[in-house]
Amino acid sequence: MLRGISELVEHGAPGPAHNALTLARDLGVHGIVDRDLTSQVRAEMPTLLFPALQRGLRATAYAVRAGVVYTIGKLSFDDQAQLLRDAFEQSLDRDPLLLPRIVFELHWLMPGPDWSYVHRLTAAPHRLIRWSALAAVEAYPCAPGDDAFAQKRQTYERLATDPFEPLAAESRHRLAALLRGTEEHGSHQLVEPGLTFEAVELRFTNTLPPAADYTLEQLDAFVDSLTPRQRDD
Repeated sequence: MLRGISELVEHGAPGPAHNALTLARDLGVHGIVDRDLTSQVRAEMPTLLFPALQRGLRATAYAVRAGVVYTIGKLSFDDQAQLLRDAFEQSLDRDPLLLPRIVFELHWLMPGPDWSYVHRLTAAPHRLIRWSALAAVEAYPCAPGDDAFAQKRQTYERLATDPFEPLAAESRHRLAALLRGTEEHGSHQLVEPGLTFEAVELRFTNTLPPAADYTLEQLDAFVDSLTPRQRDD
């Protein structure tokens, strides 16, 4: 069964690959099927499934890459986190839609928060990679006074002055929302942004055929069509 799943992930169309990944998760997560069966399947996954998932991270269809990232995180093999670390490096210059998904799943696989991934997104040369940091940072729950709260605040403050105004506007809104209820809230207006990274992702992926990939230039042009008077690097 795992060999069949691997074959579909590597060589199947996005629909069958999606179904295969769903089956892998159902078999590999305790509580869905018989516990003994899940244990037996999980014992074989590092050898029979994860090599295919590693190759699936380079799939030409964005939908397959996204499904593979989710599956690696959901199966929760801590020793497979390196697959996602490598995928982050491969995606850093070209795949802003996938990067927050990678950071989110890494958050659950690693023993503790690693903010270096968010920091690298905020420092990226391209505006869309920087914008993806706002989605990536959501992986980290926080409370006033803890390190995650301070890290989120620094992220929003840094991006609040970004030259790309939609990114800056969303950052200012997130900063004001984060500080709501604190003594500093009054100095930050809670102004709804006209466009968010999440909205861009949803609208763009709704136009993307299941078997399609995208380029940074295509996504950039799509954002320009939503913000025709605001073109900054």
